Amino acid sequence: MNNNITGRGKLFWPDGSYYVGEVEAGKREGFGEYFCSIDKSSYKGVWKNGLKEGKGILTFSNGAVYEGEFAKGLREGTGKMKYSSGNEYEGHWIADKKQGKGTMNWYSSFEKYEGEWVKDLPEGSGTYYWF
Repeated sequence: MNNNITGRGKLFWPDGSYYVGEVEAGKREGFGEYFCSIDKSSYKGVWKNGLKEGKGILTFSNGAVYEGEFAKGLREGTGKMKYSSGNEYEGHWIADKKQGKGTMNWYSSFEKYEGEWVKDLPEGSGTYYWF
């Protein structure tokens, strides 16, 4: 007999973290919500083979929120990040970093950048605005 759970339910971890949603062969699969007791983050969205995959919302303990696409557990594809400071980035992500075309609004310093990003930094073709 194997102990592979399949269906919809609630999974608990010894540290107090838990998951509510679809499970296949003992792994998070399909739609569900995960609440991490260690860093107080949460994720609501699609899972594949136990990892964030597809569209979802990741909320960090400091109030920052990412809404967009994931691949293999990382921010990957298009998405919008609203930081706890109120600043926002909307654009492309690769391996959890801003990469490709995107727009960052630094509301606290009245700046905006539209253009290319490489490994979380503005690089290449783009335009800065001060307002």
